[in-house]
Amino acid sequence: MPLFEFENFDLSCDDSISRSFRAQGIQTFYEAIDYVHQCEYRRADDRSNYRAVVQTGYGTCSTKHALLAELATTYNVPLQLLCGIVLLDEATMPSLKELLTQLEVDVFPEAHCFLQGPSIRLDLTFKDQPIYPTYVVIESIPLSPDQIGSYKINWHRAYLQLWMQNVGLNQRYTLENIWLKREHWIQYLSALNAEPKLIDP
Repeated sequence: MPLFEFENFDLSCDDSISRSFRAQGIQTFYEAIDYVHQCEYRRADDRSNYRAVVQTGYGTCSTKHALLAELATTYNVPLQLLCGIVLLDEATMPSLKELLTQLEVDVFPEAHCFLQGPSIRLDLTFKDQPIYPTYVVIESIPLSPDQIGSYKINWHRAYLQLWMQNVGLNQRYTLENIWLKREHWIQYLSALNAEPKLIDP
């Protein structure tokens, strides 16, 4: 039975991503998935440059999955790049403790990218975590690889604004305050390289 709902195949096309993988000695799609999974979690200076993952050896949920989504499109593989809202807490993401304490809340809604197949979800964000996650996605939207920058950010910020109103945080903080605190957490998470736990209990 195929591992990912489809048969493995050679990266034989002449597109730039296939060439980049072949230059690293990666010849098949399964090998590309494994390579991306093993890349460290770290945000690059250009958060939307997903093609750099192959050369740098690191990426985020956005860049890792955008890279493979474009590769999947090249070979007509049914994998869709999605961005979903996942409610993180201290148990599932220990590094979030300080942010949750500051805000005096139990959960924080994070926008998280992953790949969706016909019946399975793939998450290659952290190399020490399983690729088949079980976390609950509150809501999600499809993205094209070139939408992981400002489009994803704006969608996440809009959700955060509504969440702040629902939990009463808008009486103590502005959206910019909350976003800055989140950015500090992401920087800290990047410095850790890999979480002991992921957003998957």
